[in-house]
Amino acid sequence: MTVIPSAFLFEAKSIHIDPDKDLIARIPAGLTNRDALFEALQKRLRFPSYFGNNWDALSDCLTDFSWVNEKRIVIKHDDLPRLEAGQLRMYLEICSDSVLDWKPGDEHELLVVFPQEFRGKIDQISSV
Repeated sequence: MTVIPSAFLFEAKSIHIDPDKDLIARIPAGLTNRDALFEALQKRLRFPSYFGNNWDALSDCLTDFSWVNEKRIVIKHDDLPRLEAGQLRMYLEICSDSVLDWKPGDEHELLVVFPQEFRGKIDQISSV
């Protein structure tokens, strides 16, 4: 897997997010470990009870969403999670792969949004 920055959006204002039609998962600033990130994602994306709190389970859930009625799922980050470098890379790889896994016409669309100021850091992580 690789991080593909073009899979992400970096300016939430550039897209129309409709809270009545979209499932919006706002990931708060200050997450400092994998468990806190998983908890935030599980709660906000309403992951099924079988979510295994590991990277494989996250990938599975982000490419399924069979339990979600809304067509578009938006993961909007308030900042870049402050994870250890390897874990942050894994998270970004899973997110970018999951966004690209959804094709036009599929049952769902996944958008992953970061604040503009993190574009350079994500580009840097992708080039390692």
